[in-house]
Amino acid sequence: MGTSEKRGLIRRRAVRAATLAAFVAAAGCTSSAYRRSADREVDAILTGKSKTVRREREDAMVFPRESVPGEEGRTPAGIDREPPIEVPEVVTLVDSLRIATTANREYTSRGESLYLAALALTGARFAFGPRFDATLSYLTRKASGVERADASAATLTGSQILPTGGTITASAASTGTIDREAGEDYMTDATLRASLKQPLLRGFGYEASHELLTQSERDVVYAVRDFARYREEFLLDITRRHYDILAQRVVLRNTEARYADAEFQLRRTEALFEIGRQDKLEVLRAENDLLRVQNDVIDARDSLGLQIDQMKVFLGLPTTVKFEFAEEVPQFLRVDVSLATAVEAALANRFDLMNARDRLEDAVRGLRIARQNLYPDLSLEASWSGTSLPGPAYRDHAFHDQVGSVGLVLEIPLQQTIERNAFRSAEIAMDRQRRDYEKFRDDVVVEVRQTLRALRQASDSLTIQDKIIHVEEKRTEKANLDFEAGRIGNRDMLEAKRSLLDARNERVRRAVQYELARINLERAMGTLEVEPDGTWRTRRSPETASAGGEAPR
Repeated sequence: MGTSEKRGLIRRRAVRAATLAAFVAAAGCTSSAYRRSADREVDAILTGKSKTVRREREDAMVFPRESVPGEEGRTPAGIDREPPIEVPEVVTLVDSLRIATTANREYTSRGESLYLAALALTGARFAFGPRFDATLSYLTRKASGVERADASAATLTGSQILPTGGTITASAASTGTIDREAGEDYMTDATLRASLKQPLLRGFGYEASHELLTQSERDVVYAVRDFARYREEFLLDITRRHYDILAQRVVLRNTEARYADAEFQLRRTEALFEIGRQDKLEVLRAENDLLRVQNDVIDARDSLGLQIDQMKVFLGLPTTVKFEFAEEVPQFLRVDVSLATAVEAALANRFDLMNARDRLEDAVRGLRIARQNLYPDLSLEASWSGTSLPGPAYRDHAFHDQVGSVGLVLEIPLQQTIERNAFRSAEIAMDRQRRDYEKFRDDVVVEVRQTLRALRQASDSLTIQDKIIHVEEKRTEKANLDFEAGRIGNRDMLEAKRSLLDARNERVRRAVQYELARINLERAMGTLEVEPDGTWRTRRSPETASAGGEAPR
């Protein structure tokens, strides 16, 4: 290649490179221009809409004003509504359960989800039941100056998926025509057809052909079990909230009693100070104790009000509805079961464990179907049809023209990438489901052990707390006597009374803790049965029926 040719080649390459660079730069500039244009439009929209939103709120702005005596109980506008269910003046735990199962929003949504699962099953059953379709038509044709010609047609078709995986189809069709220009009579003909297609390899059998129906049936069972399990959790949540209010009310009452006692103690200390039997420091201590208890009363009262409002919202009631919660001290029902039998009961009774076990069966069944789908398509096909000659009456039809056929059709797939991937995915899904089931089963065992330990611990703590209260009562009685005799000061007397108050408050908490632990153990073992009205009962074997008890009905 000569020098001039080399220079020409270099020049052409330089031109191409410059052209490419210019194109890339132009594309970059175009992208930047598009971005800036989009940013400008979006900014303009957001700015305008933000101004509109702020202006609308400012035009309808509501400002609070200073409180006026007697206005604290007034219902704010817009939140007052009638309760969706009749609420008694005094609400017991059973009432709370009944109200919640009727008015709680989440509970209602869960019930609707269960209904939708059953509704989906009706569609699956329809798809695998007899299917019928009918078509009717009537046409009139008329040209200028020509009499009209009429044509009618009617078709009825029925099909059914067989338990063997085959499909049988039958149809009947009839057509009728009349040409008024030719003066012909109304003539009709009819056709009958029937066919059968039965897979012999891929898709053969009920399991493969009816998988959608089988899974839909099982999904409803899963939904029923899940809902039953949710109701158990729901019951435990309501019971916990109800007893928390009870415990807080007892705390408030005990604190108010402690406040009254602190007032009396302050007056007595001041009287003793006046006659020289107490110094000023003891008076200050009594005054400080009164202020602390007063603060505790305010905190306890506010906490109780908040819990009641939250409970009303949870039950699905308006916060404006007025009622009182009954003070029901949980009845102590001793439960003493062995760990081994508790675990056995949970493994046999738990609905969620049943679902996990059945879903493993679904995965195994899915693997069998995926393996069958690797087979070639071999099917038996049979058909028959009969057609009548046109005639003036339907009853005169004779199906002289009949055709029948039967044979085997084999389709050999040359590429099975999709089927192979589906088979491998089904294998992995089964392995995953088996691991999930084994882990869930182990978690159930651990949960039962933990709940049983928690119940035993709550029982022991309740027993110990009763002993602590007994000791604190004796200590307070002794402190009263010593204080009256002048052997101890006001400080020791106040500490003894505060310890007794704390012990009594703690006893209520321990009783509630034991009752919740007992219900939680029944739930963990799967022996807790929730009735439609939200109440529950505990299933007991004849041997242990005397050891347990029935929940309030």
